[in-house]
Amino acid sequence: PGEAFYGLFLKECLEKHKAMVAELKRRKDAREKREAERIAIEREERDRREKLRAEREAAATAAAAEGQKKAKEDDNTAAEGVAAAAAAAAAKVGEGGESRPEEEKKEDKMEKKEEEESGKEGGKEAIVSIKRDEWPPPAESEYRSRGGGGEGGGEGGERGQEAAAAGAEGAKEAVKEDRVSIFQARDVAAILQALVVLYQLDATRYTPPPAFLDAFGQHTVDADDTDNSLDRFHGTDMAIAVNCLATLGHPPPDSTLAALADTCLRRRFEGFEGQGLANLIQVMASLGHDPGRRFLESFVDACLHRRTLDTLEIQDATSLLHGLALVKHHPGDRFLSRFLPSVLLPFRHAVEECAPVSVHGMLPPTSTRKFTPQDFGRLMLALGTFKYKPVSSLYERRREGREGGRDGGRVGAAPTQHKEGAAPAALPRVPAPVPLDFWTGLVLPYCTKACRLQEALGPQDLASLVFAFGALGFNPGDAFLHLLVEACLGKSLQSFESQALALLVTSLGELEHSPGETFLRLLESVCVEGKFDGFTQKSLPLLLAGLATLRYRPSAPPTSSPASMGAAALSTDSSAFFNLAAERARELGLRSFSTE
Repeated sequence: PGEAFYGLFLKECLEKHKAMVAELKRRKDAREKREAERIAIEREERDRREKLRAEREAAATAAAAEGQKKAKEDDNTAAEGVAAAAAAAAAKVGEGGESRPEEEKKEDKMEKKEEEESGKEGGKEAIVSIKRDEWPPPAESEYRSRGGGGEGGGEGGERGQEAAAAGAEGAKEAVKEDRVSIFQARDVAAILQALVVLYQLDATRYTPPPAFLDAFGQHTVDADDTDNSLDRFHGTDMAIAVNCLATLGHPPPDSTLAALADTCLRRRFEGFEGQGLANLIQVMASLGHDPGRRFLESFVDACLHRRTLDTLEIQDATSLLHGLALVKHHPGDRFLSRFLPSVLLPFRHAVEECAPVSVHGMLPPTSTRKFTPQDFGRLMLALGTFKYKPVSSLYERRREGREGGRDGGRVGAAPTQHKEGAAPAALPRVPAPVPLDFWTGLVLPYCTKACRLQEALGPQDLASLVFAFGALGFNPGDAFLHLLVEACLGKSLQSFESQALALLVTSLGELEHSPGETFLRLLESVCVEGKFDGFTQKSLPLLLAGLATLRYRPSAPPTSSPASMGAAALSTDSSAFFNLAAERARELGLRSFSTE
């Protein structure tokens, strides 16, 4: 599009991004304000209810005390009446009169008991009346509704429903207007993907500034409840956004990758298809992040889902295997037996110079992508890492139909006439096809053709191929290995990454094939000129061990033996090769090296 358009595009995106940040801050402040107001209203209502409850309890206590006092007074009055009656009876007896009949005495006793109980019930009625009252007290409108019937309540209910419906419509319109001015998760992923495409076209002209990637990267992985948080991303868009940031040289921090892995586990990889899963494992592997065994096991199960297999392209399948190999996770033989046909069948078609077609339902019928040399290199690295040699049933074609027709002839031939009573002629036996060996039937024919092309197999592909030979214990012979070494020299060893060089030299040592003095001298000069830059705790020991296996001694070797070599000997008697290797090891930190 040109640098002018590119600059205008970045400027427009940044302006919209600033507006989005301001809008998100306004929303957050509004939410916090509403929350504070809600808490204040609830606290005020709670205080009012507690005050009212205390007043009611005080009134109930006073009423109970008044009832007990009344009951006590009634008891005293009853006692005085009984005493007076007893005195009168005693006086009458004393005068010689007769006592009252037994029935009158019983009546007096019952009246006394009723008077005592009536005093006690006086205090209880006050408490019961409080308990029977409604809590909280009904509003005035409720009193009117109860007193005036249900017509007013029904009319108010209809008006409330109309108001609620109008409010819902208004809320939808407000949300729709807000979404117009804010980047959605899919917008962020699409913008980053467009920037990656331009970056790959011309990195010198189309490289986004760090400030732009900082802004977009922060909102891509924002953990807040916003439209750009990880929870709002579709699975594939999530993987694309993180992978694009890594491709543009602005990888997200390890904490973001951990949050990404947790989000995928919580969703159970819902929304991920073949490309999304491939991007996800590739970004984890390329950034050196270990997502954990639980994540990787769930990831492997998601790859075997039919939705994934139906949407899987060849490049996505090889990227997925390559990513699992880089994170050193063996998916298991069950996974490989089900997943590998999506890669090996196109591989066989490439060997036979056929376009990929749908076989066993593993590839979409509309797929037009071919098996590329890069796919071959990824496949070889994965098979070598897993130490898995595919069996012929994973890449053999299924027979489309029976060899003969219903009446014994080939399909389309006229039926054979038999004499009456004679036994029919036996069908000709079709020999079963000989299983195609993976190495001699597929790999070697493909490599023999590819290595003779100028731009077929890249440096990493060649190193992965030799690594697979050594890891799986297959020696293709000196003639074939010499062809591979010539291809490596044609690519220039300076184009090899440190890991590829280490794999290449170590695998040649395992195959007991010397690449020749020219190759080794060039390798030495590349390492010395680059000062072992790029070599890690794993690739540096691999390179030195491979050279030792090949019995190659760099120019001007140290006079002392490796077992007795000390720091002084390395600094005075060693060649530049050994000095720089030891210096690189010290830079990496010897304590970071594993025992092996």
